[in-house]
Amino acid sequence: MSKKTILLTTATGTVGARMVTLLLDQGFHINALVRNTDSEAAQKLKVQGVTLFKGDFNDIPSIEAAAQGIFGVFVNAVSTMINMDEHTHNNNVITTARKAGAKVGVYMSVVSADHKDEFPRYGPEHPSYNYWEAKYRSEKDLQEAGFDHWTIIRPAVFLSNFLPPLGDILFPHLKKEHTLLWPSLKSENLFPLVDPLDIAKFCAAPFWDTDSFSGQSIDLTTEYVTFTDLADKITQITGISVKAEFVTPKAAAARGLPERPNEWEEWKEQTNFKIDMDHVKSFPVKLSSVDEFLEKHKDEFIKYLS
Repeated sequence: MSKKTILLTTATGTVGARMVTLLLDQGFHINALVRNTDSEAAQKLKVQGVTLFKGDFNDIPSIEAAAQGIFGVFVNAVSTMINMDEHTHNNNVITTARKAGAKVGVYMSVVSADHKDEFPRYGPEHPSYNYWEAKYRSEKDLQEAGFDHWTIIRPAVFLSNFLPPLGDILFPHLKKEHTLLWPSLKSENLFPLVDPLDIAKFCAAPFWDTDSFSGQSIDLTTEYVTFTDLADKITQITGISVKAEFVTPKAAAARGLPERPNEWEEWKEQTNFKIDMDHVKSFPVKLSSVDEFLEKHKDEFIKYLS
């Protein structure tokens, strides 16, 4: 029997690259749509046995070529804040894959995308309006495309966001001052963090376990921790002292913290949303932990903090 083929978008990314290993271990063949087939990341995929297709999310003929004969598709276009291109790109992949006969569609959205209308001051003028609308509309596109099986994974904050390149943007004081700066005075608040490997596991499993995952939308976190606990964990594993500091949103902005963490904090406070861990743990996937992620990436954290 020939191997079933999965089309992976962003296969060189944080989640996609981890999915490659998981899917290959399960006996799937992988087609990957990449912009540059000669890049180091793409060539690594080729060595692993992945078939590369050069193209981007606006290039329908390239998507069509990559989608020929596929069993399933992983949808994950690059996010953007300035327009709705992400939704257009996701729709291009979903529509093309379905026309090609794909039976399983998996989309990686973001935690609480289905609660966007509950966000503080949400509307077209909201700074993240395009981001949330693109995620929500892409979810609807996947559900309504006609796949035999669809699954939506909504991860919380990636633990890898505390490392470069995103760490430099979202948590700039971690490298500069060894401080996790947060725009709230409530130090006891718990924060949902997720290991990218756990995301990859939940995004890959629906292709071989449709019984468990078909028709499921899963808000995903590895573990809830306070920022003080996270700082202590980084300190313990790296041997480099890291502290958590809690300030007002105004003070955080004055010190150069970007707006995104303040949006997260407002969302948490005003919607009172919490991921259902019993639901997460009901699936046949073994979760990692914050400690395991930090230990696995210990050398990267030491290099970053040094």
